[in-house]
Amino acid sequence: MADVTKGIRSSDMQHLRDLFTDEGWNDFSMIVASGNPVIIREPEFRFLQLDSLLLCRSIPVKLKFSGNRSFVEDVTFRFNLNTNKIQSVAYALSSSTESRIMSMDWEDKGRLTLINFLEDYRTAYCLKDIKYIETVFADDAYIIVGKQLRKTQPKTNDAVKLNLSSETIEYQTKTKGEYIHDLKQSFRSKEFVNIRFDECDAEKGYNEKEGIYAVQVKQHYFSNNYADEGYLTLAIDMRDEKNPLVKVRVWQKERNEEYTAETMIDRTISTGHGIY
Repeated sequence: MADVTKGIRSSDMQHLRDLFTDEGWNDFSMIVASGNPVIIREPEFRFLQLDSLLLCRSIPVKLKFSGNRSFVEDVTFRFNLNTNKIQSVAYALSSSTESRIMSMDWEDKGRLTLINFLEDYRTAYCLKDIKYIETVFADDAYIIVGKQLRKTQPKTNDAVKLNLSSETIEYQTKTKGEYIHDLKQSFRSKEFVNIRFDECDAEKGYNEKEGIYAVQVKQHYFSNNYADEGYLTLAIDMRDEKNPLVKVRVWQKERNEEYTAETMIDRTISTGHGIY
């Protein structure tokens, strides 16, 4: 980690290649390329073990984009203890979200499994990694998307004034194919995407539902041409830990009791073929 820190600071990172697996190097390269990272303070590393993974938190970086936009992120690294190489890299969750999950009365493996997934999920959207997103959504996923619409009122000289009092929300139910197609179009129009989670509620299944997780977070979404905030609910089948599948993805402007984490677990029926 000292070598990685030094490489980022010097912007001379190619010599770090041997420290990473192919997958880990791809993650690291995408993060480095996404916003010209600059380390903003001396890292204070924490290490946690999850089976054959050693989780390292974290290197704090500032990502800079054109238009004088910048974001501060903590970058977390996961080492494969069998190869002693960095297997994956991701943007960390907010401290409040991580603390909330770590406070759950679960075994360590359950808490860290969910944290790793949410970090990967969030990072994929920030990096516009459509390949990962397409892989992680189940073919039969139940998806509700929402978009804030604001009516416009023309002014003189063809200027446009936002009438915030007329804000409305448009909801749509989409198939996985429709969601991925529209997401590709959206990503193409954006220089950058940044999403953050807080106000986290999480539940996990037991017995016949072991490996099923549900989480509801307040999501803050920001890009160069669109921004919103609302409540994101995910139900994830992680019985195959290496291939998690999002079975439910619902975004709503306001918190809805029908889609809390607890409700999603209660409504879930686990079978040998999936969750319903």
